[in-house]
Amino acid sequence: MKKGLTKKLSLFRLLYPVAALILTALIVWLFIFTVRYLLKQIDTALTIPNPAEESTVDEARFALIAKKLNVKINTAQTNTPSTSTTPEKTKSEPEVLPEEEVMPEEGTTTAQTNNPKTTKEDGELATSTKVASSATTPPTTTTTFDNSSLKIAIYNTSGKTGAAGSLKTALEKTGFVVGTVGNKTVSVPVSLLRVKASSADYVPALKESLAKAGFIPTDEALPDTDAFDVIIMIGLDVLTQ
Repeated sequence: MKKGLTKKLSLFRLLYPVAALILTALIVWLFIFTVRYLLKQIDTALTIPNPAEESTVDEARFALIAKKLNVKINTAQTNTPSTSTTPEKTKSEPEVLPEEEVMPEEGTTTAQTNNPKTTKEDGELATSTKVASSATTPPTTTTTFDNSSLKIAIYNTSGKTGAAGSLKTALEKTGFVVGTVGNKTVSVPVSLLRVKASSADYVPALKESLAKAGFIPTDEALPDTDAFDVIIMIGLDVLTQ
């Protein structure tokens, strides 16, 4: 009885190390397999695919799916090799050299010099010259102004007797018509020549006429809504003249 028990114990003692060794080897093998599998997956994920290979695989898959669906595929374009449309230059073709320009020798005249024909450019130049010479210069026209068309008013603010009347006389000598002459109680320090923008062309003639009477006013714009085209204000500066 004791011997059988002793044999069983010795057998168990022998099996435990063997089982532990087998289990350890199995674990090591599983670890190595797992590591190799993971490394392979990482290498596949990090590998840059070749576009040519991808297109080949996609075409193969597409052809297989089309075959299963009984769809006809025109593969003539993919199977035909690309050919260059530019024809190659054969060696038998002679090379054409550009013609050299022959310069005429001194003392000789070329046929082109004696040819009375004119080129297209020469004809156009002659035509344009003829048109330019035949064109008449338009006559210069001078613009005339009707001085009598202006509505003029003269106001004396200086208190000097006869100042407005003398200006009216000077203006009427040059064709202007003065419609209103009067006095203003509110004096202006400087004489003014107030003219509408639409009558600005008459300013030089007005100043010339007033200068003959010794009257040199200051220009000032007149609103277009005013009833007069020109208003002359005689200021206090005439008292010192």
